[in-house]
Amino acid sequence: MKEYFKNIWTKYPYGAIMVIALIVRLIAAIFARGYGMHDDHFCVIEVAQNWVDGIALPDARDSSLRNLFYIGSHYLLFSGFEQVGVFDPQIKMFIVRILHAIYSLLIVWFGMKITEELSDKNTAKFAGILLALFWILPFMAVRNLVEIVCIPPLMIGAYLLIKKNQNKELLFAVSAGVVSGFAFVLRYQTASFIGLLGLLLLIERKWTRLIGLMAGFIVICFIALGIPEYFVYGKPFTTFIEYLRYNADSKNMYEYTTNVWYTYAGTVLGFLIPPTSLMIFSIFITAWKKARYLVFPTVAFLIFHSLYPNKQERFILPAIPFILIGATIGWYWLKKEMKVSLTWDRINKWMWRWFWVVNAMLLVLTLFTYSKKTRVESMRFFYDKPEVQAILIDDELASIPMMPFFYMGRTCRIYEVSHEKPFDSLKIILINDRSLPPSYIIYMGDDHLQERIDKLKSIFPEQKFVKQINPSLVDDLLYILNPKYNINRTVYIYRVLDKE
Repeated sequence: MKEYFKNIWTKYPYGAIMVIALIVRLIAAIFARGYGMHDDHFCVIEVAQNWVDGIALPDARDSSLRNLFYIGSHYLLFSGFEQVGVFDPQIKMFIVRILHAIYSLLIVWFGMKITEELSDKNTAKFAGILLALFWILPFMAVRNLVEIVCIPPLMIGAYLLIKKNQNKELLFAVSAGVVSGFAFVLRYQTASFIGLLGLLLLIERKWTRLIGLMAGFIVICFIALGIPEYFVYGKPFTTFIEYLRYNADSKNMYEYTTNVWYTYAGTVLGFLIPPTSLMIFSIFITAWKKARYLVFPTVAFLIFHSLYPNKQERFILPAIPFILIGATIGWYWLKKEMKVSLTWDRINKWMWRWFWVVNAMLLVLTLFTYSKKTRVESMRFFYDKPEVQAILIDDELASIPMMPFFYMGRTCRIYEVSHEKPFDSLKIILINDRSLPPSYIIYMGDDHLQERIDKLKSIFPEQKFVKQINPSLVDDLLYILNPKYNINRTVYIYRVLDKE
């Protein structure tokens, strides 16, 4: 058996790596349920399902205009599901995760092709293994984040510009422009990466490639962004113009998470597993002579996000695969072309051993992480209870998080007792809205639970415990590390009984 797999690896190394990448991503698709953060659910899934249900359809008067391309693809997918009788939200999301897992294989394949083009096949194999098994990529591959979805077209575009083929130079350049245009349509911030690719072509006076890149980019932006938005919003590029207008307002720029300019340096080094991450990033930078079409655009992408006030970890995810590829090329080049000391060689080996051990632990942890489990399962509990029209959520110690109604299969009225809306305000609201009292209460967290139950019994004297939902291990850890932004605690669901 060992010889059989050895022969497979020798004859079909790329195929073997792709199978490995597929297996770990399918595991993630099965077990890594839920959603990672706000945007991959509420800015995509909820919006698409609302469109299917005829709720909050795209409207030019809406100040929070949505990019039609990615959400629209989910709208068509969800519409197709319901046409064939698939309404269960968990089944819908399982299929969505599978599709994203397969799509993300393009990162691994073109990562190897880029590396082979700039180095050799042995280097490409190592890059492929890195991209296939790097701890955060399989988990993120099955999320609905545009920061991840934009990576394959970015990578394909870079490959087509790097590939040496004089006979088809214009065709490759136009194709690179097309796929780069798709990356831009998905995530506008990729303009910093694509723009640096164009600048390199300009500096090197590669006019055919530059013109082809620009032509393909402009055409696809009109087809995928301009024309659809003209028919839906009344004018082309509405969402892009709105995005620029919104971000031109300094008040809006500082509305979200802000931090110092070097924040992302720590984020990148953290993602890449310290202290090995210091070696990986430094080798990546020194690889600019061998991989300038990777290094300079990636650095420009990082600089842009470092200067922009709104800083969130997910924003720089598109840079991670390019850093891994560039570092691999630089590492093999140093080993092959440069004479390194025996001490450095030993340090290097221990660095990588540490990296793979920690990476393996993190990979296993993330592959089986049911993210935001308590929120998803709370709403899922009501999926087969169409009579439930109103719910009360109690958490006096924090803000009530947005609840994923998608998993409920419909929307309903939410009452809350929270830090912003104390108990006394609930009485006033209920007096003014007697026609729709809550039929269930969701208590979030264990803190003073019995006191909170007794307090609400003054309004709802008859309550019956029906379900407890525990957070996943990672959700629990995230809450311990940052309780302010990770409201992932045990949930207790009680049914409100009629007074009779």
